[in-house]
Amino acid sequence: MDYTIFNDELNLIENESIKNFTLEALKIAPKYFFDVPSSVSGKYHPYCNNGKYGLIMHTKLCVNAGKEIFDNPLLINELANKPALTKLEEDICISSILIHDICKYGTNDTIEAGSKSRKDHPILAGEILKNSSSLKNLLDSNIKSTIVKCVERHTGPWVNDRNGNKILEEPKHYLEKIVHLMDYFGSRKDLMDSSLNRFFVNNNIPTNSSNINFINANEQ
Repeated sequence: MDYTIFNDELNLIENESIKNFTLEALKIAPKYFFDVPSSVSGKYHPYCNNGKYGLIMHTKLCVNAGKEIFDNPLLINELANKPALTKLEEDICISSILIHDICKYGTNDTIEAGSKSRKDHPILAGEILKNSSSLKNLLDSNIKSTIVKCVERHTGPWVNDRNGNKILEEPKHYLEKIVHLMDYFGSRKDLMDSSLNRFFVNNNIPTNSSNINFINANEQ
């Protein structure tokens, strides 16, 4: 499994510079990103996200959530004080959400079994986006800065580490808030999109047996 699993989502991005930047960021993501669960505790994510390829599933669900948010003028008006985002703004949001969790379990290519997600993973991802040589000069500096901030602030109000120390910043700009909501809605257990389950089944992409049983049970 690699970055090509996100071809459908990348093709939603019309701005070629943003698309290329996002693609290159996915290429340098730690290798575990394409293999691991989105949550090992099962507390905060749909059931099917908690097995193999779960982080891919979660990321796709977040993009689906974003498309629904973009289409809701009441919600966009509340956040952005206008009825719709520009296509460039939508592209920025999709780019940000595709790469928001690339460092969910740290920056090494492999992780130990049972590893917990890193509370500072938004900052780790932001550092890669800012400092990787392969990502330099691919994007207008203002657009890149906006994407980095969206990634670094995607956890919304949950900004503390496990000891209660504040380590992250809450979203301020409306695009940062929208990316947070994409992540939030994409991780709600009761909002799981069964069509995404069919994507994995129809493309013969294996997950662990509990996930397959769960998917099949809900397709009957």
